[in-house]
Amino acid sequence: MSDITKQYFAINLNRIAIFMFIVIGVITDSDFYAILAAAYWLWLPNIEKFEFSILRINLKK
Repeated sequence: MSDITKQYFAINLNRIAIFMFIVIGVITDSDFYAILAAAYWLWLPNIEKFEFSILRINLKK
């Protein structure tokens, strides 16, 4: 995979995870998943920085 493909894949997985938390929360009528999705959304910039740093480390090898 190219560098751009790996970065897009990491970002795309984050969006899917947030969407799944929202869908599960609606299906189960649970506020826990809504809070989890909101927390994930708020921490998303930090998570992406961490993922990109991991990608940079792996690509240097």
